[in-house]
Amino acid sequence: MKHYVPTLQSLGSGATFTEISKSALQRFTIPLPPLPEQRRIAALLNRRMALAEELRVAAQARLDAVQALPGTLLRLGLAGELW
Repeated sequence: MKHYVPTLQSLGSGATFTEISKSALQRFTIPLPPLPEQRRIAALLNRRMALAEELRVAAQARLDAVQALPGTLLRLGLAGELW
């Protein structure tokens, strides 16, 4: 949509503030890929988002482990279990 901002702005008119008429907006078209291509893109994005979520969960687990490390080391050290 950012690509179309200049075109949409050129459709606007008005002295106080710029507005686009309903008829001008109705004539404006945004080209879309065919439905099979849209579905392929959506499936790809869904797989990438699932992978990103898996990576986020793994990173959070590692962060939790790092944050627990000082307490774990203190407990083991006081129990004489470090060496």
